[in-house]
Amino acid sequence: MVSDIFDMSDSRPLKELEGKMDIVHVGLFLHLFNWVEQVAACERIVSILKPEKGVLVLGQQMGTTTPGHVNHGHRVLFKHDTATFEKLWAEVGEKTGTQWKVTANLDEGLGIKEGKRKWDGGEARRLIFQVERAA
Repeated sequence: MVSDIFDMSDSRPLKELEGKMDIVHVGLFLHLFNWVEQVAACERIVSILKPEKGVLVLGQQMGTTTPGHVNHGHRVLFKHDTATFEKLWAEVGEKTGTQWKVTANLDEGLGIKEGKRKWDGGEARRLIFQVERAA
């Protein structure tokens, strides 16, 4: 299924999945957006998960040791460290009336350590995460 996570129309493909998923995998996706867009995307992810304790969001994305908004061509993106990623999910929890336990770490995967990625600076890391609904 292909869908636009920001599409809120009644005919959107994600509507069919609302409240049905136990696990959602989010691979190399959230770092493509700014903070506000990430919150909105995570709210949509929450909407397709079952409304029960223990459901999971798993994934990875580009992270950094110096979190914040970054100009990337014609877009402004937000790159996280573990603390800001936890804050993101705290905000998502407030907006959705849910609580989330975030387990995340930064490593030098994705070719970062080997210096294969010319566009990444020395602060670039891979953020690997598990977000579990606590309530």
